[in-house]
Amino acid sequence: RLKRVVIDLINKLAKDENDIQTEALIYYETGNIHAKNKQWASALEQYNNAINTSSDENIKARAHISMANIYSQTDYFKPAMEHYYDAISHAGESENLNLQTKALLDVGNMYAQKYDKDSSLQYLSLAKNIAHETQDHKVIGKTYQKSADVCETLSENHLALDNLKYSTFYYKQANSPTKVAQNFEAAADLMSKLGNKEKVPPS
Repeated sequence: RLKRVVIDLINKLAKDENDIQTEALIYYETGNIHAKNKQWASALEQYNNAINTSSDENIKARAHISMANIYSQTDYFKPAMEHYYDAISHAGESENLNLQTKALLDVGNMYAQKYDKDSSLQYLSLAKNIAHETQDHKVIGKTYQKSADVCETLSENHLALDNLKYSTFYYKQANSPTKVAQNFEAAADLMSKLGNKEKVPPS
């Protein structure tokens, strides 16, 4: 409650000073508060205000992703996809490769939920291509890790293992032992599903 009061105060000050970017950020953060409390309609309104107020492509992209996430949670496939595509577009305008990667992964996951394997794998491939452009080992490792999760949703367990293998490689390069351990555990679960009892983690 206190956080909301502070945000309202800052928002008023931003309007008084005609600080458009701060005002847009406040709308975005207020949307996050409403979303956390599952007040979907209010959250969508605030994210939409952020998009309409800001000239910052990154804020627009993040707000569109947040709106898409709400629609995906409430099973509105078409509006969710429209907002993901808008997010990809705005992230592209700002050359924010991380946000592009995230949105592409989310689209791949949406198609997986609809059991559209070909479309899902296509977007996962695009996400991995963009992730490699970041040259950030953590981002690349996370992208392969998330791709593995989506492949498991598609019951493509062998493909999921392949993605975990690459994810582990890049997480090792990034010196992220916790993420590597998570991949080992996920790989063990997948091999169990495949009937492979050998304790061979991805290398």
